[in-house]
Amino acid sequence: MTKTLRVSHASEILSLVPYQLGFEPENSLVLISLRGERNKVGLIARANLDDVLDPGSPVIEALVDHALRDGASSVVVAIYVECTGDFAQDSAAQATVREVLDLTSRGTEGNLDITEAWVVTAGQHSHWIFPGVHASSTCVPAVGGVRGTTCTAHAGTTDDFRNSQISAHMVLEGKNFARSRDQVGIIEEASPSVRKAVFDSYLRETQAARHNTTHSEFAQYRSETIELLIAQVGLEDGCSCEGIRAKTARPPLTPKDIGRIAAGLEDLAIRDSFIILISSLGNAGARRHIMLANALRREALNCGTYGGEVISFEGELVAREVLEEEVDMLARNAVGVIVDPALAMTPHECTLNAALELLTALLSAAPVNTHSAPRALAALSEWWRGNSAVAHRHVAEGLKHDPNYGLLGLVRSALENGLAPGWRRREQILGGFATSMEAI
Repeated sequence: MTKTLRVSHASEILSLVPYQLGFEPENSLVLISLRGERNKVGLIARANLDDVLDPGSPVIEALVDHALRDGASSVVVAIYVECTGDFAQDSAAQATVREVLDLTSRGTEGNLDITEAWVVTAGQHSHWIFPGVHASSTCVPAVGGVRGTTCTAHAGTTDDFRNSQISAHMVLEGKNFARSRDQVGIIEEASPSVRKAVFDSYLRETQAARHNTTHSEFAQYRSETIELLIAQVGLEDGCSCEGIRAKTARPPLTPKDIGRIAAGLEDLAIRDSFIILISSLGNAGARRHIMLANALRREALNCGTYGGEVISFEGELVAREVLEEEVDMLARNAVGVIVDPALAMTPHECTLNAALELLTALLSAAPVNTHSAPRALAALSEWWRGNSAVAHRHVAEGLKHDPNYGLLGLVRSALENGLAPGWRRREQILGGFATSMEAI
């Protein structure tokens, strides 16, 4: 069940921002969408200040458009800026903030109300008063219209973020964030000895798959790879996260396993079965999908033993189009669980964590030429759980290796258009369960 967090002051929402973006913003404009009469937090959108201040830049218009499509009726503005010492005494930083606020005010005029505007520096945050924003106290503005550190009603240190109830909730949920955008999604390489062992395994597996001369040998290879993935990622029926944490049934992932999985994910049938595995269709759906794919491949290799219109499957003759439709339906339903609000389900924490651990191991140790599939699957998984910054990193790195990889393109399109995963759009909830995106 989703927990709704209620906050009494807009400044506390600022503590949510790094958790949702995945990193602590620097030199950034952040718009926090507020939906409806109860001001539920929605999309959290970020852009670089340099892009915002670039003459003729459409960045603010894009952020406003994303907020409107998210159902926002108003926004909280947060400007993260570098300054020397006390912001109230830094005229250059104040001038930057003043220009950004002016551009933001004009960009939202007639579309969105700005509930409050905040300035966040390395050591403090301050409330900014400007036309259109009503002060919620009688505190006198400091230099440049900014409420300085003496204005206790609307100023504080960034330590306040770490001490907020939202931060406490995030810590309890096991959430964290990187200290900068550059650190998001960085995966350290495995040791040279591990990488060599994985490479040797990958070569053996690809050669074995290539030289499996009979269909039954190749079908067995596929099925064994799926069972390896299920052992690492899948949940048995009725098994809870608590059960997984309490037992040691999940086998250790060896270099041989990593090489095998890296080779297997180059097969689209296995890759799609992986997506089915992490969705609500689970182990049974993944096994069913690979069985169907094997049956269709066997018939194709046999050049249509039964005339091409029917296929022998599970002891019966079944119309080819029936099997093809079921293969497509399993894949569509798995993607629908992730994307479509009508079918959407929240990610299963333990399955998705295990999947990302596996994919991280592949990206750490497997040959670079195999990274397209694990990057795409990691991007999809991170986007599904709402970590757009990490998803961005996976997409960018994956497209370096294969600019035409279809699944990477689909995730990139969702990110660029500020599209939230289905369960986020369906639930429309507050606080720690908001969605984040970046302008790129």
